[in-house]
Amino acid sequence: MLQCFVWAGQDERFELLTRAIEAVRADPPELVRGDFADELPMVLRDRPTLVFETAAFPYVSDETRAAVRETLSRAGTPLAFVTAGRPRGDEQGWGMRLEIYPGGEREFVGHADFHGAWLDYDL
Repeated sequence: MLQCFVWAGQDERFELLTRAIEAVRADPPELVRGDFADELPMVLRDRPTLVFETAAFPYVSDETRAAVRETLSRAGTPLAFVTAGRPRGDEQGWGMRLEIYPGGEREFVGHADFHGAWLDYDL
């Protein structure tokens, strides 16, 4: 059972969290536990994949980031890597970049709120 305390002014965020939990329970995704640099090769094996990274790279070592990028560059099946970082211009939130593999072509595709409240993209 999920038990959560809601701080004043956070009702909307709590409602969004509740709806997200209900959606995941209705159609649970495959979750892989472990170091993402170590587990990513297995996840990418023999299937097209979307890898979505919004807040992990700032918290891992340069070596881990390099290992993830090396794995992406060697993917044997089509994959899209969406990553977030500094915004462009005066925008608030994350800047979103799409990388397509094999090949590694990169393209800036939009911005997203730090907490997922909004997404402004052009794919």
